[in-house]
Amino acid sequence: MDTSEIKIPSNIDLADKDFGISGEIDLLIGCELFFELLRPNQLRSPCDKWLFQEIVFGYIVVGSSDKFEDKSYCGLAINSEINSDSLNQQCGHFGKLKR
Repeated sequence: MDTSEIKIPSNIDLADKDFGISGEIDLLIGCELFFELLRPNQLRSPCDKWLFQEIVFGYIVVGSSDKFEDKSYCGLAINSEINSDSLNQQCGHFGKLKR
């Protein structure tokens, strides 16, 4: 993902120090825990496309880009008892899904 269009405010620390650089998944957080991680601070970018939401690990970036409008995205739900080999396999298939 090209993150050059995202102007990250200098006064915030991102939860992912390598934001925008493709790499391994560090952590999957289930919805039962996600909302426990949220903090009250939010910053909106001047163009209103990006929102910087504070969580306990720092800020996350959410939003959209004109470059992705013609693509579809979906979520991934997995069983919490899944082993790491199976999880890697599931995540590998997830990236290959099409409409």
